[in-house]
Amino acid sequence: MVNYARWTNAANVAALVMLYAGLFSRNALVQAVLILMPWAALAIVWGTRGAVRIDRPRRVSRKPNLAAMFAMPAFALSGASLISVHVLRWTEAVLPAMLLGTALLAAAIWTERHLRRVTWGLTPFIVLAAMYGIGTSVQANVLLDRSEPRIFRAPVEGKRVVRGKSTEYRLQLGEWGPRAAGSSCSVPFPLYNATRPGAPVCIGLRGGALAIRWYTVEPCGTE
Repeated sequence: MVNYARWTNAANVAALVMLYAGLFSRNALVQAVLILMPWAALAIVWGTRGAVRIDRPRRVSRKPNLAAMFAMPAFALSGASLISVHVLRWTEAVLPAMLLGTALLAAAIWTERHLRRVTWGLTPFIVLAAMYGIGTSVQANVLLDRSEPRIFRAPVEGKRVVRGKSTEYRLQLGEWGPRAAGSSCSVPFPLYNATRPGAPVCIGLRGGALAIRWYTVEPCGTE
């Protein structure tokens, strides 16, 4: 008999490790694994014919589950998209996010059939699907993008450090390309430390594989 509890526990621990890696690593392989992980969890649940679950209803709370494997990628992908990707217009991500999130939610309901009978029980799944949709659309948009960047020079109008649970370094930029003056963006500490107000930084604007425009901020170098 297969010991589902042992390997589901291992899978959930691995998902927690991937959460940390996904938030603080820009590795393409890590992001790709996170995108596929919830679908792998659903495939396992379907393949075990209910012996493994993705949630913990009270009446089946003792059954092995892949809750972390299903849920953690949504937190990692959405968090990484907000922290490390500069999106030009977030409204451009709405449609692909809705499609991806709806697809995951529909697959979860089809796999965990008891969810069809509990209205309030769907709420966490709807939230996770929305987070997964926005995170996956932004990450896939970057990972699959093969467009050539358009380079703009933006003057640095100011600098500030935002301190909280983590420290964020932000540059206040002047007008560049499609962006009006007064926009700000977070940058790595080395770039923040090396940049002086009045000096320019170079913006690389890309079209995105899913038509979600995004950009990078880098030093312009010596001319």
